[in-house]
Amino acid sequence: MKKPKQRPLLRELFGKGRIEVLFFVEKKIEVTYSDVRDFCLRNKIVGSRGTVNIVLRDLTDIRLVERKVMATRPVRTTYRLTQLGRQVVKHLEIIEQFLEEA
Repeated sequence: MKKPKQRPLLRELFGKGRIEVLFFVEKKIEVTYSDVRDFCLRNKIVGSRGTVNIVLRDLTDIRLVERKVMATRPVRTTYRLTQLGRQVVKHLEIIEQFLEEA
C-alpha cells in the first residue's frame, strides 16, 4: 500500500487557531501581540498565552506573518501578513465561498 504524502505546511496552517489569527491580522492590517492575545483568549480560540505565542511563531516560521520588534520602551512587537500570507487568505476566502455555495 502506498504511503500518503506528508503535508507539513498544511498541518501547520490548519493547526488550532492559525486560520482565525490569519484572518484577524488580515482584517486589522498590523497588530500587536496583545491584540492577538486578547482576540484569541476572548473568543476562546486558544486556551493560554503560551498557545498564542506558538500560533504566532508557527505562522511566522511558514512565512505567512512577519514579526517586527520596535526599539521602544517598553519594547513593542507588531505582526502583519506577508505577501504570501495575503495570497493564502485570498485562497481561503475562495474555498470558504465555494463551500458555502455547495
